[in-house]
Amino acid sequence: MYGEIPAEVANMRYLEEIYLSENSFFGTLPSDLGLLPRINHLQITKNKLDGTLPHELASMGGGNANIFLKGNNFNETKLAPLSICRLKEKFDLSQEDKYCPPVRNHLRDFFDEAKGLEWTNNTGWTSQDLHHCKYFGIVCNSNKYVTKILLKNNGLSGKISKSIGGIISLEELELNDNEIKMEIPVEIGKLINLTSLKLNHNLLTGEFPNVFQNITKLSLFQIQENRLHGTILNVAVNYEKYNKSSFVSDCGIQSIFSDPLVCDD
Repeated sequence: MYGEIPAEVANMRYLEEIYLSENSFFGTLPSDLGLLPRINHLQITKNKLDGTLPHELASMGGGNANIFLKGNNFNETKLAPLSICRLKEKFDLSQEDKYCPPVRNHLRDFFDEAKGLEWTNNTGWTSQDLHHCKYFGIVCNSNKYVTKILLKNNGLSGKISKSIGGIISLEELELNDNEIKMEIPVEIGKLINLTSLKLNHNLLTGEFPNVFQNITKLSLFQIQENRLHGTILNVAVNYEKYNKSSFVSDCGIQSIFSDPLVCDD
């Protein structure tokens, strides 16, 4: 079979499965496919479809449909809509970075758990199609890897997502002067390229996680004015760049002092 897939397919409201693989269908997928309420499987692999994917596909079958589209000619310069990529294993292109870079999912988790809809500025963060390097507060390098998250004094609350540990290219994490609550996730210890961490002046609670032994590039570590307890250990900071401001906390062994301050419970 060949030709374009007609939008009228969406009128078949009781349709549950579509198998059109290994044909010669071309053109773009009709966005009206997202209106199919009962469909659980869409498979149009190995055809000649092109253009960009409509974000409405994520709504098929109430968001529970499997979507298999490998082997087509979709525009590789455009990311797939975030809502489709977040279907993960239900979308067969979700593991291909050119369509669904994993960092977008990590950033979306961070956004949701830090109550992003309430931020002072969340420009770009709710977009389906915008590249994540254009989100407010995000800085990427020339290879489009996220190197900085700069969101100080921006109305963040909620908590820091565990998904932060998946952004291993991150060098600067600046979340100070917000109202972030709960514990610092242990996954933050996976950020081995981190040079600057500013979590000061929030509402963080719980015991400080001693997971920093593999983070060896820190030159700025500021954690003061929270509600943490415990003793800060295994944090190595090079204080030549920022001098006394390199390591600021309410307790622990700070970089220019020999005796620790133990935080009371």
